[in-house]
Amino acid sequence: MRVLIGVTCVFLLIPAANAASLLVPPVDGVIQRHFEAPGTQWGPGHRGIDYAAPAGTAVRAVADGTVTFAGDVAGTLAVTISHGEGLESTYSDLSQVLVAAGDTVEQGFWIARSGSSHQGGAEGVHLGIKLDGAYVDPEGYLGPLDLGAAIRLAPLVWEPPRSLPALFRTPFLSAGTIPECVSPPASGSGRPNDNVAVLVAGIGSKTLGGVSAALYESGGAMLGYADADTYRFSYRGSATPDLHQPYAPADTFGDLRVAAQRLRTLLTAIAQRYPGRAVDLIAHSQGGIVARTYLELAAEAFDPQVPQVQHLVTFSTPHDGAPLAGARDQLDATLGGRAVLDAGSWLADHGVALPDPRATSVGQLAPGSPLLERLDRESATFGTRVLSLGIANDVVVPADHAVWDGYDATVVGPSGLNGHDRVVTAADAIATARNFLRDEPAACRTGWDLWGPRAGRVVSFAEHAVPWLYRIAENALVP
Repeated sequence: MRVLIGVTCVFLLIPAANAASLLVPPVDGVIQRHFEAPGTQWGPGHRGIDYAAPAGTAVRAVADGTVTFAGDVAGTLAVTISHGEGLESTYSDLSQVLVAAGDTVEQGFWIARSGSSHQGGAEGVHLGIKLDGAYVDPEGYLGPLDLGAAIRLAPLVWEPPRSLPALFRTPFLSAGTIPECVSPPASGSGRPNDNVAVLVAGIGSKTLGGVSAALYESGGAMLGYADADTYRFSYRGSATPDLHQPYAPADTFGDLRVAAQRLRTLLTAIAQRYPGRAVDLIAHSQGGIVARTYLELAAEAFDPQVPQVQHLVTFSTPHDGAPLAGARDQLDATLGGRAVLDAGSWLADHGVALPDPRATSVGQLAPGSPLLERLDRESATFGTRVLSLGIANDVVVPADHAVWDGYDATVVGPSGLNGHDRVVTAADAIATARNFLRDEPAACRTGWDLWGPRAGRVVSFAEHAVPWLYRIAENALVP
């Protein structure tokens, strides 16, 4: 069983098998009803705990094991997993089951989506734990006993963005409002918390011969961190006194798993400088995938030398892949497309500020790539609070692809011609990130949380069509 990392908590001493020593919560939510031991075997009680979570939230396996049941029980969807040594976990009332009986799952593997904690009850998931056939209190076996603030529920208010032309404001207003929804809190000033900020820039960025990275130019000060507590990740390494080796754009084109290892090395060095201090990862574009890959590496085995990652904020990260990256293989199948890709590689090799279309990292950012599929298979956050930010007019990572499903997400209104770099300085994005990093209540959402992803889907469709249109044009021009 993998060991939970990145969560500071107190564990209970358990007089049970080693297999039961540490489980992770099935969702990041508050416990809304606790275990109530029945007086007799068939007597009344509550044989488990209920977590609050919006319907459709991904549910993770609490530990490694084998699925022994997955299906309908008296009109209720449920999953049961055997973890060995007499330990068994059951998850109900679910809205969707993602596994089948006989499947082997790892701790954190997505097994289902939540429905209600009980039929007709509040939205959430019910977790029951049995040891040697008897129900026991799951809280005695869980790592973080209650991530009370880990789930951030934000009511949605369809308020038209002020920048929207008057002609188009009516559809926003007609969508309705929620009376109890309050105005977004002001972002304020000063540092958001006591953590060390680590910035992770995206593909094509550089710090060798001058900084060329939207996130690094803005710096941690944009979010309120002191310069002394802010570190910039280097795709080349951290073997320098300031923990940053200047890197060239070509260094961002390599395997993102190698970059994640370098991030781990940087965080280990930071932990030595700041014992006991937690870290906030602030990432732009590809940098968010590097951060997610690091979290997966950290979840594989406990390492006391790395710090707790308390927050992860991603700006325009292709959590669902970048459509333009996915077009590469289709373009490569045509004669003219290969010439275009070769030209792009040549330009990138000769210093033009463009990602190399044949780079390893570009392939890993394509929708459905093995790396992204692996990251999506299971949860590796385990207590790290996540916020993904997108922008409505991003043509590099469309807004619908910048949302990390199952976690806090916000789409802000357009800025500039292409918002991909502008998102890290957009006032609404910065205010949302500051409030999140302060662990303040989530603000009401605007109409861009509805219309931004819709605009993104239009951009995604157009970009998916590029190879198809290119092939039509090539066939028309070549007899």
